Amino acid sequence: MKKLTTLIPLSCAALALALAPMPSAIADNDAPKPPPKREGGERPGFRGGQRGPGNGAPAGAILTREERQKLNAALAKARADENVVAARKAYQDAQKKLVASTKAAALKADPSVKEILDKVNDQALLRPAPQPRPARPEGAPAGGRRRGAPPPPPPAND
Repeated sequence: MKKLTTLIPLSCAALALALAPMPSAIADNDAPKPPPKREGGERPGFRGGQRGPGNGAPAGAILTREERQKLNAALAKARADENVVAARKAYQDAQKKLVASTKAAALKADPSVKEILDKVNDQALLRPAPQPRPARPEGAPAGGRRRGAPPPPPPAND
């Protein structure tokens, strides 16, 4: 009887090992395949980490070659339009005025920055100032609240 109680579990274990799939036995043919490529060599849904309209793709990535050519031809004609040329000129003049007034205001605030302003590219003065992050409420955890976590208790009113 003692032999039988040890023989049954051992035979079950041997059978389980024999029937278990082995990773080395899986053929390369069974490996998952990437999605098929479309014209232009891109996989559907893959945009290469670039941003743009819709799903994060630049306009060129979601247009066919014919659509891109048609759009580029229309934009080339639009850039030559006299209204567009006048608007671009007004935009550039406004940028120059903004840079000049920013430099003048900075010099008025602190005249010692003149040498620094001479080193800085004018385009850097056109960038908006970085916005400060909102202050964290007192007692809130440093990393914010995790999904599903209960809200922090309200601050005690003393």
